[in-house]
Amino acid sequence: MPRYAAAAQFNQGTERVPCTEDTRTEILDAIYHWFNRDHFEMYDVLPIEGNINGRIFWLDGLAGTEKSTIAQTIADHFDRSGKLGASFFCSRDDAKRSNINLIFPTIARQLSSSNPAFKKHISEAMRKDPNVEYALMSRQLKKLVIEPLHAVMCEGTFSPCIIVIDALDECNEKSAISTILLLSKSFLALYLQSCSSSQAGLKRMLCCSGVPRHGPDERCERIGPS
Repeated sequence: MPRYAAAAQFNQGTERVPCTEDTRTEILDAIYHWFNRDHFEMYDVLPIEGNINGRIFWLDGLAGTEKSTIAQTIADHFDRSGKLGASFFCSRDDAKRSNINLIFPTIARQLSSSNPAFKKHISEAMRKDPNVEYALMSRQLKKLVIEPLHAVMCEGTFSPCIIVIDALDECNEKSAISTILLLSKSFLALYLQSCSSSQAGLKRMLCCSGVPRHGPDERCERIGPS
């Protein structure tokens, strides 16, 4: 299995807490409806930029707007319902959790832990290329996540899930936000072209970050609080 950041998983560590009961209900409901593709007047809840039906939900905002608390609540909710595929909570105070190059290997490891078929395809990818976990992020994503996902979906052995990534702005590279979002968007588009909407195993990806210092990359769709 690839190297990974164990403490990045949503249920590791003690510093992360979910939303207090009956708080942030509007934005949480908006995310739940987005995942299920239910009709929902999201414009009444959030200022929107981009496609509200997109596969990637990017929630951004200033410090103190409880983005990490929301992400923790979402991860916990979907974990309890069996639909959380993986999570990565970045932190500038942890060498591994701030390493952008560990995000996709960690996601791949978590996906494989709950699906033997996915694990088999990961092992095969690493047998063919033992250094893939150290490769460019685009190759990591393709070989460790997208291609194994496509394989298990063709085999009918993977259920739809969500991936939650929090605090991308706390990674050790200034371009972390745009790098992760653009790579994910590009490869998800290719993956979905080969799967029907009902077959797609990676159904949604929630990403949270602070507001980028130089503004959002115009190629990234954004849904989030101002």
